[in-house]
Amino acid sequence: MRTRFSRLSHFAALIALIGSFAAWPAALAQEPKFAELTFTHLPRLALDASRVEVVQEYKTPGEKPNVEHLFPVPPADAVSRWAKDRLEPAGKFRLARVVVKQASVLEVPLPKTQGIKGWFTTDQSERYDATVEVVVEIRTDTGRAAYAAARVKRSQSVEDGISPNKRREVWYAMTEKLMADLDKELERSMRQYLSAYIR
Repeated sequence: MRTRFSRLSHFAALIALIGSFAAWPAALAQEPKFAELTFTHLPRLALDASRVEVVQEYKTPGEKPNVEHLFPVPPADAVSRWAKDRLEPAGKFRLARVVVKQASVLEVPLPKTQGIKGWFTTDQSERYDATVEVVVEIRTDTGRAAYAAARVKRSQSVEDGISPNKRREVWYAMTEKLMADLDKELERSMRQYLSAYIR
């Protein structure tokens, strides 16, 4: 009897395991689809340089409190796309270098309401603090000839109990707004400090 019961238990466990595997595609299919984050709707900035190069100086730790690597579009990747879409090499000799100095997002746990009041309160459970810092350089054979820089920040909190999909939607929207801020600040800085190299 014990042997038969043991076999039935093993069989039931196997069926449950197979069922969980079968549920994976359905779970993946429910993940939100995000539009490609591009900047082609904005006018290109023609630079007196033969090519544009992106240097990722910032390296994500890949673990909390840093969460930028979990974003649908990590800020560092968005900066690379910005450089591709917005900067146009229109010269013969110089190099335009886009240096990503900072592209972090930190997850900060928030305090919860205690006591009876907490039973009736929906708290904000985490806050996400994003920082992106970028330098655009014009370089020659002898080194950096000129540069422009921008640093932008954004914070966003989420409610306790938010679903993983909703959290990713918040992250995507956060990257969109962060890059809109960066685009404005970088263009302003470039027109001020790199005006001699903008055609």
